[in-house]
Amino acid sequence: MIPSKCLYTIIADGKIAVYNRLGGGVLLATLPSSKNDMVYDLLKPVHGCVEKAKNIFQTCLQNANPMLHPCITTLNAARIEGPDDFFFYEEGVTPGVGRLLKAIDDERIQLGKALGLEIENDPHISIRQGYLTEESYDHGYSTAPGFMGIKAQTQLDYRYYNEDAGFGLVLWVDLADRLGLELPNVRAMLQIVSSIMGRDYKAEKARTLDTLGLAGYSITELLKIL
Repeated sequence: MIPSKCLYTIIADGKIAVYNRLGGGVLLATLPSSKNDMVYDLLKPVHGCVEKAKNIFQTCLQNANPMLHPCITTLNAARIEGPDDFFFYEEGVTPGVGRLLKAIDDERIQLGKALGLEIENDPHISIRQGYLTEESYDHGYSTAPGFMGIKAQTQLDYRYYNEDAGFGLVLWVDLADRLGLELPNVRAMLQIVSSIMGRDYKAEKARTLDTLGLAGYSITELLKIL
């Protein structure tokens, strides 16, 4: 059995490569959040790295994959479509990539604040989780022990776009629309990814308040329900 708190990749039949064993910073929330304490007490003895979140909006926004994967993929698109493979983080994150990552992460944190949530910047929580050893958006990721050896995907039609943009960024933009937030870098990334892939992820609505059946509630009402 593979421990759930591991980052791993299947490299062959019956073989996996374990990149990181999480040491902390794994947020837990229940629906409704009134059950947080009960579930936390059950899981904590088994998975010591779990921490209680305020609600599922916090666990959703603290997940940095929609910030990381679309950005790094987009700024390395030519390499991904080229003949040679490369290491996604070690070679794919340069100072310029890091500056865009920070801009998107700052907007993610801004979105959290508008919902009354404290979202940690990703380098900070990634240190707590054991991925990074340096709190920076370029060197921190390119030298991260927890990401060493992870190869880039071999095509753009991959979960880093289809999941992290199609579900993640789409929900962030939908929440921003409801809250009246600009989030220019998040919106630009979603638009660029859509143009690259020749599809309109926002229009597809893979994950929005509407498709979740929550569009009829105000943000204040949602926070009470959660």
